[in-house]
Amino acid sequence: MEFVDPGLLDVVPWSYGYAHSWALAALLNDERTAGPILELLRGLPGPLPYRVLGPVERERRVGSARADLAFTLLDAAGGQWQIAAETKVNDPFREEQMLAYGRAVYQPVLYLPGLTGLLLEPTAQTSAREVRLLGGDVIEALEGLGVGFGALLGGYLDAVRGETHRMARACTHARDETAERPGQGQCAEADLMDVAWLAETFRALPHACVGTGVSPDASMRVEANDRGFFFDGSFTRVAQDGALWVDVVVDVRTHARGVAIKAGEQDLAGAWDLAGSRAGGPGNEWRRASRRLAGKTATVWKRPLEGVCAEQAATVAVQAARFLREL
Repeated sequence: MEFVDPGLLDVVPWSYGYAHSWALAALLNDERTAGPILELLRGLPGPLPYRVLGPVERERRVGSARADLAFTLLDAAGGQWQIAAETKVNDPFREEQMLAYGRAVYQPVLYLPGLTGLLLEPTAQTSAREVRLLGGDVIEALEGLGVGFGALLGGYLDAVRGETHRMARACTHARDETAERPGQGQCAEADLMDVAWLAETFRALPHACVGTGVSPDASMRVEANDRGFFFDGSFTRVAQDGALWVDVVVDVRTHARGVAIKAGEQDLAGAWDLAGSRAGGPGNEWRRASRRLAGKTATVWKRPLEGVCAEQAATVAVQAARFLREL
């Protein structure tokens, strides 16, 4: 019987970030594959072409944080730059971690082959000016090189290629629920569809805001147990010192999708009462939540968005924002 060599993800599950970091390090340590990948890192310092100077190190302490990968980049003018790369598959994202690399005079790079990348892709860079590398970028960089890969790394790249295609199908389905579903793969189909729906709703906000006077600014939340985005453009100061805003969320456990009007700041009660006193809220399909003011924030109105495409979900979020402006 012929022995079949396993691929990397046959040994280490997709969700384990260190498997992806190992694969990226292997590609960056080889001059044949490093150059094309580095060229796709838009925003790196110094002129092209780049090359990696010395080995790519794993788990290096960088300032107050620990980078998954760290290496020195040599640019075409002879300049040397320190790079700290962090892998996020389906993990929380913290801007502070990127800022810590910057304070240590390292350029932060995010390798994003999974759901975290799908959520962050439509968003702008943070103040840390991190450079982002998606799984699809790696596949694009390696296409046509003529480099052969063994079972370990080749199997990994096949999986990344497959997930990239699944993400594209999920985004299409989020825009049109009659389109093909993403199917099964490395991450659960339900999780992938939730994340794609949030990303596409985020992308649809600017168009939904046209002519309304509402800013499309929004901030994606990439948490372990909570997916969604804070609609910054809806934030409205009310009452003595309270505030109201709109959140678009997906429950990680139940996959329930919805939009909520939240109250907060120092005068939580005043803000809640102002929004909650309006009969019907933003519209007929909205339901007023129970008046529970024990925490720092509280939901006032909520509306389920099951079976609602991304474009319609963005329109509902803007509808809620306009309701707050009228209070």
